[in-house]
Amino acid sequence: MVRATRPQHSDTPWRRHLTQALRPGRLLPNLTAGLVAGILGIIVQISYAGLIFSGPLAGDVSSGIGLTLFGAFVMRIVVALGSSFPTAMAHPQDIPAAILALVAAGIVS
Repeated sequence: MVRATRPQHSDTPWRRHLTQALRPGRLLPNLTAGLVAGILGIIVQISYAGLIFSGPLAGDVSSGIGLTLFGAFVMRIVVALGSSFPTAMAHPQDIPAAILALVAAGIVS
């Protein structure tokens, strides 16, 4: 008689971390924090695009919004997947956005 066996799963640190993060007591706070950070990130990126694409570049602000959102998305994915710190979050800073706005205004005029 052949007995069916269940495959054995190795207990890796990643698997333990994911199991703990998906417990009902921790899932809601984690999802809430991610949702709030995501919404704030979108609002900040739209404001950066509005700052950079102002004045003579105002006609291209919709393209600028898409570019800044995509750039922030790529940066966050790279940091989330490449960081050794499990709760690392990244977002673009406001000072380079202000400098880019000055450079873009100088190039157009």
